[in-house]
Amino acid sequence: MPIRKQPRIAIIAPLSEELEPIVARLKECRNYHQRSTGDMLVHLADLRLKNGVDCQLIATTLPNQTNLPAAVWTTKVLHDFEPTFFFIVGIAGGFSEKRTYELGDIVIPRHIFYYEPEKIRVNAPDYRDHCFTTSQPFLQHLNASVASFERAWRADIRVKRPIIPQWPRRTVKRRQPMWFLANIASGDKIISHDQGALKERLRHYPNVTAYET
Repeated sequence: MPIRKQPRIAIIAPLSEELEPIVARLKECRNYHQRSTGDMLVHLADLRLKNGVDCQLIATTLPNQTNLPAAVWTTKVLHDFEPTFFFIVGIAGGFSEKRTYELGDIVIPRHIFYYEPEKIRVNAPDYRDHCFTTSQPFLQHLNASVASFERAWRADIRVKRPIIPQWPRRTVKRRQPMWFLANIASGDKIISHDQGALKERLRHYPNVTAYET
């Protein structure tokens, strides 16, 4: 019989600030260590899942935060480690009027809209967006086990919702961060706090909750 490989979960965090809390959790796991592969520093650890399966966690960050370097780095991780599951995680910007979501909540995307491609015309650009869909087996599994996932989520979250001192005081109904299935937009441009142009750009996309740059 063929030997079943240990499942591997790879995580890329675009910014070092986004990687820090992941590494902090990895250090609580078994066999935490670092490995350099070329110019890539990788953090590794072993974790036993609640179903008794042992898996290896792999985490790293990007040398540059735009989409092309991210694609190259992703390809390198896939080639070097052959992960069973692959996640890109980070801090996304949210639309202030969508008060269902609060700072610290996690959005799991159904669809990712890449809004950069366009053809330049005299009067107005011709947008040629791409839509990427999250792994259907992953979404099906998540939808089939929402109740158990929700219970596990509530039991495992050990941190309070973050507070940003320079932000205006606002009423937060839920002290514990929550997770949501929604759509996000992604591109290379750095988006300012004035979101008017981005809202206009994304007006024809359904249920865009957050944007990532």
